[in-house]
Amino acid sequence: MSKDVQALQKENFTILNNELDGLEHGHTTLWQISYVDFWRHVKIVNQMFRDIKPISSEDWHTLTTRKNQIISSVKNRQEEENIAKKDNSRLKCQNVLAFLKEAQGWARGGGSRSEMEESQNYLNKAKDIIFEKDMIKDDANTCWEEYKRTQNILYHRRIEVMDSQYTELMSRVNSLAHRVNESNHKEISSSLKDLQAEMKTAYLNKNQRQELRESIQRLYEEINRIRSQKQAEWEQSKRERERKQAEWEERQREKERKHAEWEQRQRDKEKRHEEFLARQRERERKHAEWEQRQRDNQKRHEEFLARQRERERRQAEWEERQRDRERKQAEWEQRKAENQRKYEERKAKKNSFW
Repeated sequence: MSKDVQALQKENFTILNNELDGLEHGHTTLWQISYVDFWRHVKIVNQMFRDIKPISSEDWHTLTTRKNQIISSVKNRQEEENIAKKDNSRLKCQNVLAFLKEAQGWARGGGSRSEMEESQNYLNKAKDIIFEKDMIKDDANTCWEEYKRTQNILYHRRIEVMDSQYTELMSRVNSLAHRVNESNHKEISSSLKDLQAEMKTAYLNKNQRQELRESIQRLYEEINRIRSQKQAEWEQSKRERERKQAEWEERQREKERKHAEWEQRQRDKEKRHEEFLARQRERERKHAEWEQRQRDNQKRHEEFLARQRERERRQAEWEERQRDRERKQAEWEQRKAENQRKYEERKAKKNSFW
């Protein structure tokens, strides 16, 4: 065998051996193998094994053995990862279904705000796992269908609970409305205050809550109107008695009239003072609610900033991994181009040789 053929065989061995180095180490990033790129590269290597000749039988056996070992190792690892992924997916699917079952239980048996919120919490836990998007397709579809069914159950149960509590509260408001003409307005007002306290914790939608508030407000207005009417009738009767008494004694009548006017001013002053105190309490209540909303908004904003910082950290890590992957890809493409150039030179030399 001539020295030129031996040199060509040695060069071909070097090219194929370098290509196997790229096949073995060029598709691993952070201990993860890009299987799509690997198997695409395997096709290229197989084609190079068919095209690159001459090569000695001993070198051919060595390269073929190494190639098969690399492929077998990656294939086994891929199969193991697929099995682990299926097991992990099955476990997550079981957890999701368990959370959804709990959510359905709380929804079907729930009749209060806390029970509805507990059902929503389990639904959100299941949603978080589903949105991790690392389950296999069948498990993900099963979980997503069950999630939508559970969400529908919770939605209709919420409507039932809201309607039930709204009907109960409105029936009590109507019952008090039928008693508004009674003389015991103090008891009715106390019952209305109890209703308003229950409304704060009742599970109602915005429209239902507004309708109840308007109905209660109308009752308060009607009670005040009746009170004012009776007060006016009482004052008219009193003035009539005072007028008749004034006819009996002029000076006494004048004195009693001035006293009655003073009492009226005092009552008006007290009434205005009570209205002022009521408005003051209402302002304080609204201010307290506003401060609570501000604290809630601040808390949500801080949580949002924390999540934002976490996303930025992960984005920076991902960009760093991406730059490293691109650098390795560029190095591999450079080696590939160099091997291709040598292959073309060797092919041209072979053609010129023959």
